[in-house]
Amino acid sequence: MNCRLVLICLLLSICQWSCQIDALDSNRLPIKSDGDYFPTENKWGYIDKNGSTIIPAEFDDNRNFHEGLAAVRKGNKWGFIDNKGAVKIPLSYKSAWAFKEGLARVQTFDNKMGFINKQGEEIIPSTYDEIADFSEGLAVFRASINYGFIDKNGVEKVKAIYQKAYAFKNGLAKVKLASKYGLIDENGEVIIPIKYRRVSDLVEGLIRAKLKDTYVYLDKNGETIINNSFKNCSDFVNGFAAAKTDKLYGLINKKGAFVVPPNYNQLFSANDDKWITETDGKFSLVDTAGNTLTKRTYDQIDTFSEGVAGYRVGYLYGYLDSNGNELTPAHFGLIWNFEEGLSRVAFREGIGFINQKGEIAIPPNFLDVRDFSEGLARVQKW
Repeated sequence: MNCRLVLICLLLSICQWSCQIDALDSNRLPIKSDGDYFPTENKWGYIDKNGSTIIPAEFDDNRNFHEGLAAVRKGNKWGFIDNKGAVKIPLSYKSAWAFKEGLARVQTFDNKMGFINKQGEEIIPSTYDEIADFSEGLAVFRASINYGFIDKNGVEKVKAIYQKAYAFKNGLAKVKLASKYGLIDENGEVIIPIKYRRVSDLVEGLIRAKLKDTYVYLDKNGETIINNSFKNCSDFVNGFAAAKTDKLYGLINKKGAFVVPPNYNQLFSANDDKWITETDGKFSLVDTAGNTLTKRTYDQIDTFSEGVAGYRVGYLYGYLDSNGNELTPAHFGLIWNFEEGLSRVAFREGIGFINQKGEIAIPPNFLDVRDFSEGLARVQKW
């Protein structure tokens, strides 16, 4: 086995691990960087959708473009560049994250976090041990062992009194107190009482809540709307949700009635009004009427992104089109979701991109790549 193939095998293992990490709760506060950065032999740069190098591979690490800027690292210092590669904010931070809602989170070398604007001006001083990105104008912060929220002026809108706090979504945020969960509004007023073992975000006007051993659905005023006492259930997607009776899952409407009988070991949204079912370890696609769309079963089916879904047969991956037909054979070592019309795939030669027809759009000439964001993708050269 040559060195390049060894590196690819190692890379696939790392990618699979990173996918598991990405699947964790995205509302969690970031892990603090330890600053133990070293120059890398294989540098990172950016390419366009033609595979042309737009920003040379000269960085030891980098992040995707967001709001016109990307965080990059040389040695042990982070800063920001524009989409031409010009440094817009000097590389002077221990760590830096993507711009969101006009501000970027940065960490200084004394391990404190704050926020800067696109001119590099400090808007919220770096005085926090932990702080998350802004969502709907508020950011979770930690003070001692508790959590609260600040606004974009650095004012504490919700005092740090909670064991856990999560990002705002649709005007409400999940909080934990005395090992129970509830939801608060932007003023810190408790909207959903903090008494539940589990509680979800407000999605399509409803909130999943688990009081004892079963789930119900509440409205944004805390009134019980669906009281069927499900063993488990999902958020609603376009008017439908997966719900579990004693042993099996089916599909319910917003009245709590089963529109697809509970016949499945697993049932979860595939997006695009399709659902992924599992029976005896094999997966299929069904529509909201329970009609099976795929012509055979698979060892894994992923959610749709831009009208395409990944599948796995044995150790190899392929793609399904929006009708559940096989767009490509299962011949990729690893695949990712489509972003901006292209998807990363792992070939024997390396990692490249395919288009939504399953055709190679950018040959696998890279040691590692990331998804496209704002027209550019991060790439690591051999």
